[in-house]
Amino acid sequence: MDVREQLENIGIAGKRADVYLSLLQLGSGTALEIAASSGVKRPTVYDILTDFEAQGLVGTCYEGKRRLFVAKDPRMLAELQARRLDSIKAIMPQLSALYNLGPRKPRVSYHEGIGGLRKVSEDLLTVTSGEYFYFSSARDLLAKFGEEYLKSYVRRRVERGIWSNAIRMRHTEEPDAEYLAGSDKFKRRLRFLTRPVFEEVVCVYIYDEKVAIISGLKENYAMIIESRELAVLLKTIWQIVWEVAEEP
Repeated sequence: MDVREQLENIGIAGKRADVYLSLLQLGSGTALEIAASSGVKRPTVYDILTDFEAQGLVGTCYEGKRRLFVAKDPRMLAELQARRLDSIKAIMPQLSALYNLGPRKPRVSYHEGIGGLRKVSEDLLTVTSGEYFYFSSARDLLAKFGEEYLKSYVRRRVERGIWSNAIRMRHTEEPDAEYLAGSDKFKRRLRFLTRPVFEEVVCVYIYDEKVAIISGLKENYAMIIESRELAVLLKTIWQIVWEVAEEP
């Protein structure tokens, strides 16, 4: 694992990474010594170290008249990120309220090929409500994704505590697979329709404020539409169909 790359992921990049890693190696040193070790100019080093000190990543002490910068345990990085995450969580309700105030146009993302289809499928695992709703065919799902991927997907969904609410088209050759059945074990509620509703589409998913569509085998595309109004409409249709669908 590349340390510099991982530091960049948490906002310590470029010259800041040079200075931080040099100080960790030295243990302590003046701004001039750290500048010589890192190859970064002394005024820049001083500014970076002052910022690190404010974040709790670096300490200072004096040795005579010399001001030394002292590296703190790198585990302070984890504490810093934890504090930042707590701050984000604390203000998230206000940020979400501001986000929901303004008018928003629906957003559509389009994906092709099996990789794109799986990307849409994986997006279902980000659902915040703890459940999603869909129309589908287990036979077509198997044909589209394959048994190995579906088993892995169901396992990860169950591990995250996400419920799947399915209205499926009943086929004479319905797959006999426990992990596709309706049960508390696999966190799936299931009912059936006796005749196809979506002939050319494998799946229609409704979750949070999104609608996802996965096409049939011929066109091989998928899309995610972010629209609260569309999601509410299709959720209402789903609930109406659920009332008349057959139990397993």
